[in-house]
Amino acid sequence: MKAIPLYFFLVLFIIKANKLPTTTSTKAMALYSQAENHYLRKEYQKAIDCLHHVLKKDKKFIKAYLQLATVYQKLDDSVAVMASLEKALYHLPKESQPADIYYNLACLYYKTGSYQKSQEVLALLPHSKNTSAAILSKINQLQADLNFSFESIAHPLDFHPKPLCSPINCFAAQYFPVLTIDQQTLLFTARMGQDPCFKENIYISHKNEVGNWTVPVSISPNINTEHNNGTCTIAADGKTLVFTSCSRAENYGICDLYISHKKGEEWTVPQNLGPNVNTSGWQSQPSLSANGKTLYFVSERSGNYGK
Repeated sequence: MKAIPLYFFLVLFIIKANKLPTTTSTKAMALYSQAENHYLRKEYQKAIDCLHHVLKKDKKFIKAYLQLATVYQKLDDSVAVMASLEKALYHLPKESQPADIYYNLACLYYKTGSYQKSQEVLALLPHSKNTSAAILSKINQLQADLNFSFESIAHPLDFHPKPLCSPINCFAAQYFPVLTIDQQTLLFTARMGQDPCFKENIYISHKNEVGNWTVPVSISPNINTEHNNGTCTIAADGKTLVFTSCSRAENYGICDLYISHKKGEEWTVPQNLGPNVNTSGWQSQPSLSANGKTLYFVSERSGNYGK
């Protein structure tokens, strides 16, 4: 499935546009101002409580629904965001319904896998000469993504994965597998138990002479420490390992990327990849190119969209 961009900055734009019906209730407006202040201070639950009080005073105060949607978006509560946008549309007169709200709602349905609902909302989207070119472009992209989704569902891949045989799946949880280029060595992240008190470590298994996987063992005491270590990638020559390690004293963020090199049969003490790669955000899921000279990874650094 294609990557889904996050579109919900548009909700904030609608609120700031000041083109929507307002309230005649002074109490509702005062509470709304309080909610905005809580939101700016990142006191999201207090903002939600205030906005619910606002809507008790005036259930047709559209900006309150949209502000509520924005707060719930910060909390990553897609169901609550959808409910807030649906109520905003319900109380808006037909002639006052902006394309932006329909678009955001359609995106949310798409994000949560409700493709038919997303298509239905797009079909209801009002076409106006005032709709910006930027929004129209995003609407067209969403329609293309929906078409791709419907086509994929109608023609699924012939894909029938099977669990690896014993002794590989011997942990309470194992994930993020990586194969060496010759497909003779398997590295993966595992935990002895589901509870967070069980730390993540990297395990390794090799194919024996008859093609079976050997019992997984810890990759190295230099790599598997008292911290969470996992989500690794290995270069094509099998001698460079990049992995994620969390909560180390030398980390720049909660989780950083580290590098280790294989010397003979031993892995060197890992080195932090430094501030060009690691930030105060979260870094994980590295992937090295075949020549080991390009690194792709996930990062929660500032300036990104989404998380």
